[in-house]
Amino acid sequence: MKTTIRIVIASALIALASCRSTKSTGQAMANAKCPISNEALGTKGCTTEFNGQTIGFCCEKCMAKFNAMPADEKTAKVTSAMPTK
Repeated sequence: MKTTIRIVIASALIALASCRSTKSTGQAMANAKCPISNEALGTKGCTTEFNGQTIGFCCEKCMAKFNAMPADEKTAKVTSAMPTK
């Protein structure tokens, strides 16, 4: 139980430390919508780097959930959030 709590806290701290507004980055997001909630990337959004791409999120909570996922689940979520061509 203590290990689980430590992992959750560490993930949250990493998410908060790496969170930055999508407005201030000036970088294009690889995804068109939040890979967790499927909502639009809003002004309170955050970004993180994954597989060399900037991935946007609608909020810090979604980014923390994403950061806690295994890599294969992250890849599937990002792929589903990509814009359709």
